Amino acid sequence: MWNKISVFLFFILFVGAAASPQNVLRSDPASGYLGSPLRKCWSVEAGLRDSGKYASDNNQIIYLTEFNVLKTLDPYSGKPIWSSELGDLKSASIVFGRPILISSRSANQLLEVRTVDNDTGLTLKKTSVDLNNPQFLGQSDNEYLIIDVKGVIYSLNKKDGTLTIAEKPVLAGRLLLDSWLKDMGPENPSVSDIRLLSYISANPAVNADASAFLPDGAFYIIGDSLGTVISSDAERKAIYWKVRLGGAVKSITASENGYLISCLDNFVYLLDRKTGDLLWKRRIDGRPAFNPIIRDGFVILSALGDEFLQIFNLDNGKPVNKIRLDSNSFILGAPLFFQRMLILPTNRGFEGFGVDCK
Repeated sequence: MWNKISVFLFFILFVGAAASPQNVLRSDPASGYLGSPLRKCWSVEAGLRDSGKYASDNNQIIYLTEFNVLKTLDPYSGKPIWSSELGDLKSASIVFGRPILISSRSANQLLEVRTVDNDTGLTLKKTSVDLNNPQFLGQSDNEYLIIDVKGVIYSLNKKDGTLTIAEKPVLAGRLLLDSWLKDMGPENPSVSDIRLLSYISANPAVNADASAFLPDGAFYIIGDSLGTVISSDAERKAIYWKVRLGGAVKSITASENGYLISCLDNFVYLLDRKTGDLLWKRRIDGRPAFNPIIRDGFVILSALGDEFLQIFNLDNGKPVNKIRLDSNSFILGAPLFFQRMLILPTNRGFEGFGVDCK
């Protein structure tokens, strides 16, 4: 069992670099292709049911069918690469893309963790652990971090499958993480993203209304169901600024331009990092289908059940691109990104869009 010193060392070794500026998403529209006209290159029917059924390892699209067949696609052509039957799995989902990690439930409700080879689809290792309603937080080279329903964070050793307590329960930790992880699809947070959880219980700003949480270096940003957003210092527990938006806060994303906040009033806001001042806001046509994504100086978002993906300029919030899906299709979750290719998961499968189709 880990003591506080070993937990601290773990975070320093594996996540200490997270506080450095390079972890802030950079705005660089000139280097991106998302503002260019994108045309549809291919589409594949896959029978996706939810956002937990697909992922990426940066080389291929990985998805799980309703019959628990794990398949991969070439992102540039949509052609199949390999498939692997995983057997009778209950509540199966893809947790990580590299290595491929499949989470499911056994007959006696144990958590089953299965590692699959990215090149062949062969199962490399299976481990069962007894945890109540667990969620994966992130991974290092040697371990996965998992949180249970009571807010206890566990370390699962990749090599031998041993489970140890990495951090004791944190007030509101599970509540915030439930909101934070929801609808993220393949965009899983890294181990570095949870390094401040041990601090939040001591901050009076964290309460039962908390609905979104973002670690950002020595600070963390918290939004609540009333639309309030605060910036707080992790060490001194000081609140630097506090603003009120028009609806419950659903997600918070950091960029060098500011904090991008999506709310349930169907608006996305960009707030100044230092002051919390409003830089711009943009209305979308419904609740977000996934947490807004910042990439190459653009904001990517879509409304739930919408057939359009919208792309905005991060600097000013102005629309720069709009991608329409096939008829009777709607966006299921967060898109996947490859070299000059954008892959949209839909209720029917995948659609690939690019500047130069092969």
